[in-house]
Amino acid sequence: MTDVFKLKQNLEEKYPSLKPSGNSMALVFGKLVFAKRIRENLSQVELAKRAGVGVKTIYRIEGGNDGITTKIYDKVFLVLGINFEDVAQFEDTQKKDELLNI
Repeated sequence: MTDVFKLKQNLEEKYPSLKPSGNSMALVFGKLVFAKRIRENLSQVELAKRAGVGVKTIYRIEGGNDGITTKIYDKVFLVLGINFEDVAQFEDTQKKDELLNI
């Protein structure tokens, strides 16, 4: 994974439901990182160590903060085994869940 933002554009074209509608992709990435981290039974500290980033960075990612670099996402996604199909499927599931809760 070398260019997160280019891949993001490709995914948005392939899956129009991923296009931000008031929400940024940072929110999607944050929810997915949180879900995968919990599924892997990792603390934020453990994930940060494995990815070679600070704990505050993991906190910011999971909070959906903008301004996280591609390099940082690459490190965290690699540790958690996240690929862009995971992002697309996760976002699609989130959208369906939102519709069912209306």
